[in-house]
Amino acid sequence: MSKHLHFHHVTKRFGAQTVLLDFSLELPLSCVSCLMGPSGSGKTTLLNLLMGLVQPDSGSVQTIHPQSAVFQEDRLLPQLSALGNLRLITGGGKDAELLHLLAELGIGEEGHKPVRDFSGGMQRRVVIARALIAEYELLLLDEPFKGLDADTRARTAEVIRRASQGKTVVMVTHDPTEAALLNAQVFWLPAI
Repeated sequence: MSKHLHFHHVTKRFGAQTVLLDFSLELPLSCVSCLMGPSGSGKTTLLNLLMGLVQPDSGSVQTIHPQSAVFQEDRLLPQLSALGNLRLITGGGKDAELLHLLAELGIGEEGHKPVRDFSGGMQRRVVIARALIAEYELLLLDEPFKGLDADTRARTAEVIRRASQGKTVVMVTHDPTEAALLNAQVFWLPAI
């Protein structure tokens, strides 16, 4: 098995817009990597390529499975409680474990309330909890801390570090302090 995730001479276009052009990169396994660069440099596209949500126009991508992800959008079912959104992943039967994780993220008391009543930051923590309880070897995080204040961000980063220990994590952010919170190795992407 390879010791890296590979992007090998990848080109990706969306219509007339070229997002990646003959792009190559290796990301190490079993640690945290952070993709940083200017808007439009292809950070989210790289995550989507790793997940197979888009295919390269040319070149190849080598990834690992199983995967879990935090997207830029929360993608919660608003009528369900925080616990209900997590049960969609676990199938139920682990409520104590799920409530413990929500408590670690500072929303344990709110676990039975519909997420439509949550603030944006609370919803974001439910999304992170959902990603952490899935079975994964690769965790993909696209702007995971958006909407979180500094203290909540630090607390959430600690939960992510602990829960993903020994796994491969790839994060996209514009904020170097967020990369530092996860002790990530930073890879800078050039603008095309």
